[in-house]
Amino acid sequence: LGLAYIAHYNAPRYYNELQARSPPKFDRVVALGFGLLAVLYLTVMLMGYRTFGDACQSNILRNFATSDPLAVGAQVATGLSVVFGYPLAFTGLIDGLKGVATSLRDQGHEMYGR
Repeated sequence: LGLAYIAHYNAPRYYNELQARSPPKFDRVVALGFGLLAVLYLTVMLMGYRTFGDACQSNILRNFATSDPLAVGAQVATGLSVVFGYPLAFTGLIDGLKGVATSLRDQGHEMYGR
């Protein structure tokens, strides 16, 4: 759940890449994306509770036997999603730093007539 909603770092980039962009269209796309994620997570939560009942742990993968190859595969996939989710956050940081550097460079040109 922690990685499902990290897209906000890149919202300016997503807005700029949206075809025929406008704030109302972006709002609709964002609402659709968050709505689909909410339905997906709610479905997984309900199925986990239905499968394991009150014994369901917060990390549903811990409910499965460690000898279950599908559960081990799911844990590996979860770890990979965490590792590969960080570049998404850093893309927003890099875009922001580039914007600041460009702005400072342009202000320097204006100040010193270069």
